[in-house]
Amino acid sequence: MREILLQFSERVVLSTAMQELDRHQRFLRETRLQEREGAASIQLVADLGASKEVDTAVLGVLLHLDREARSRFGCPLVIRSASENLKSLARLSSLESVMSWQA
Repeated sequence: MREILLQFSERVVLSTAMQELDRHQRFLRETRLQEREGAASIQLVADLGASKEVDTAVLGVLLHLDREARSRFGCPLVIRSASENLKSLARLSSLESVMSWQA
């Protein structure tokens, strides 16, 4: 399985969310992925290990990237190394069960 890693910045808040989304979308366009490879051979991972400050805007970025992953590659976006703060925001927003979380 081919893992495509999207590494998030240290700070993903309302004022930086669009830049973060643009950066990841540009990366996906520039990375020559075969859209037909599908979920069996691609795992798209959002690595939030470096993110120290997040707010609800990061959820919008993650949802958008998840929608893109599902439509282009047939697989969900996997969220890795999310802080407890982010998981709490997802729970409060009723989005925790919509997203794929990895320890």
